[in-house]
Amino acid sequence: MQLWEDIRYALRQFAKSPGFTATAVLTLALGIGATTAIFTLVRGVLLKPLANPGVTYTAKASWDAWKVTGTVTEPLDVLMI
Repeated sequence: MQLWEDIRYALRQFAKSPGFTATAVLTLALGIGATTAIFTLVRGVLLKPLANPGVTYTAKASWDAWKVTGTVTEPLDVLMI
């Protein structure tokens, strides 16, 4: 039953200092929202494969000795995530 006592104590402390409570809740909300947004962006750009079934080749750009080169590679030569 100590968990319930700890919860009651925490709620009493939050009620005593509403400014701290609002700041803590806002910080948590912004952190969770930002993490979700960044994960969604990374998932959409890096983790989810391209939905383009008609493509027969993959273009690969590489950085080689301060010169950017573009090469066309067969699909089996490129690791698809």
